[in-house]
Amino acid sequence: YEEQQDEADGIITSTEYMKKLYGRYNKKIHVVKNSIDFGVWDRLKTPRGHSKVRIGWEGANHHGEDLEILLPVIPKIQMKYGDKVEFHFFGHIPDQLRNCAEFTNMVSIDEYPAVYKKLDFDIILAPLQDTAFNRSKSNIRILEAGALKKAVVASSNKNLPYAQTIKDGETGLLANNTSNWIGAIS
Repeated sequence: YEEQQDEADGIITSTEYMKKLYGRYNKKIHVVKNSIDFGVWDRLKTPRGHSKVRIGWEGANHHGEDLEILLPVIPKIQMKYGDKVEFHFFGHIPDQLRNCAEFTNMVSIDEYPAVYKKLDFDIILAPLQDTAFNRSKSNIRILEAGALKKAVVASSNKNLPYAQTIKDGETGLLANNTSNWIGAIS
């Protein structure tokens, strides 16, 4: 794999962090940041609404460590607000939360925007642990939350892409511990 990067005419990444990582293999690296095609997102039908505050997370099963951040948060929010809130996971759900949250399986990329919008989350959660994998991630989840015009609560670590995108209190809320997460969601 390293030989392929060295021999390539160039490499395209979506983040500056990845550019730094791959820079030791190839000096011709271009950063092309992720973006949202509003032509896709804006034409989606708006759901009819719901009676509970829907708090959601979207992602794949490799985010298990990230979701550990929410494990103490969700029961406390549910105790605080009772049946006025519901949690929903799209793509993956930790076993510990299967009995207290709704779940929707991952779908194809073609179906993804419509299904995500149909879930109609009021608040989108974006927890991240500080790992090399997460430092390499783009801010696409935050861009999607914006395309959906939804509130977002994300991890506050400035080494991570979500906190680099969100202006705390203006374009979303940032949290760094259980108490902060509960406060931001509330």
